[in-house]
Amino acid sequence: MPAVLGMKCKLYRNTGTIAVPVWAEMGNVRDCTLNMEREKADATVRANNGFRTNVLTLRVVSIEGESVWDPDDAGFKAMADNFFLETSLEVWALTGPYDVVGSQGLRMVVGVSKFNRQEPLADVATAAF
Repeated sequence: MPAVLGMKCKLYRNTGTIAVPVWAEMGNVRDCTLNMEREKADATVRANNGFRTNVLTLRVVSIEGESVWDPDDAGFKAMADNFFLETSLEVWALTGPYDVVGSQGLRMVVGVSKFNRQEPLADVATAAF
């Protein structure tokens, strides 16, 4: 199996409905990270002979990334609107195009909880989300 190049991965937003999605690629994304973790609960009992036992519980998923600060870009605007106006935002983070067999990822309704503007002296302004 060939390695998946990060630049080939895709982040889409749904411009339709949950039932009838219309996927628009969010091309104004630089680095993007799909965080996937499992929480755990302590199931330790005395019969474990001094060993701690954990059981896996809920999955916690988040997306972090960076976009060029471009208020005219539709994907950027959708993220800003979600952050400032609490509009709905459904995204699909994939390892390739959504219409290519074998692309893997997660589809989820998200809330943008961070929208930091970065203003480096020798680079373009960006939004960290």
